[in-house]
Amino acid sequence: MELLDDRHHNIMKMKKIKVFHIAITILLASLGASAQGLVFNDSIKSQFFNNYDKAEVSRAPLPSNFSLKAYTPYVHYQLGSECVAYSFATAQTILYAIAYDWRDQKYISNNSFSPHFIYYRNKDSDDDECMKGLDPFKVTQDVIEHGMAKLGDVECPDYYPCSMEQRLCNYYPPNYASDLSNAWRYKLDDVFLIENNQQLRNAIALSRPVVIGMQVPESFRTAGDLWTPKYGDSPDKGFGHAMIVVAYDDYKYGGAVQLMNSWGEEWGNQGFCWVKYDDLQKFVQFGLALDKKIGRYEAAAPDSIPQQNKYSELNEPSKDKLESDIKLGVKNERGPVKTDYTTLIQKDNRPKTE
Repeated sequence: MELLDDRHHNIMKMKKIKVFHIAITILLASLGASAQGLVFNDSIKSQFFNNYDKAEVSRAPLPSNFSLKAYTPYVHYQLGSECVAYSFATAQTILYAIAYDWRDQKYISNNSFSPHFIYYRNKDSDDDECMKGLDPFKVTQDVIEHGMAKLGDVECPDYYPCSMEQRLCNYYPPNYASDLSNAWRYKLDDVFLIENNQQLRNAIALSRPVVIGMQVPESFRTAGDLWTPKYGDSPDKGFGHAMIVVAYDDYKYGGAVQLMNSWGEEWGNQGFCWVKYDDLQKFVQFGLALDKKIGRYEAAAPDSIPQQNKYSELNEPSKDKLESDIKLGVKNERGPVKTDYTTLIQKDNRPKTE
């Protein structure tokens, strides 16, 4: 198994500044008043309520804080209005990391799911620049019925975020049929509607990442570790954006949730941000707790899974087998894949500010 040579790494590094400027241009355009990454309205809201159950609320006291952040992949820049696709792909990645207790961020990222597979299947036919965003109900139906493809089978090694030279939008690599065929292995089992803070906290405590949609105002672009709305901010003046709730803490900032965004590590605190419970309630449009049963066990809090034979009973490929399955490159009859894409999505290969 050959790794990328030094020359290729050097070429990749020289592309950083150019790609960063392209990424920011596309991102800012996608956040303009005329474009939304999240398409949401009363009709879509009704579809959710007519098709999915509300999340349960535990009768037992919840822990005062709970976090899934240890199971998150790298934070990438979304290119275009792809926040819904990034949120679903990342939430699914978190579910698998929890189920197999993956805590190495590089390894989690190498086994993450493809935002482009989701966006390509659910975008409008005339959305040639990936700027019109997605209907979250349509996406939810699709990932439950058809599943998700892996990042290593779609974007990598030739497209962003594994390559800084080109991105995917109105094009899919020639392997679409095989990706669709394999995606059924990675279907979501269910989603649960989140209507209040108690349901949200309960979902996180069950290790179910929550995809949310928010009407975020301009001040959200410059959030730090905590986002606090400025005077005059209101949902009516915001734009639709999807993110993932990965933690809650009843005492931090007086009670807050932690969001994982798709605007790169330069946003917030390395791509994450806390929002107070009351502020979230004011700006949130919907919340969906994702659920995936993997092997015998539901993807639940690690402490609730029996420790003995915890992973052997899952009847899934070993870690080494999973890692070998995501090596990409040119296959031939005499040997395995020749290119290891895993080095491409390390932190030093992602666009950064200078």
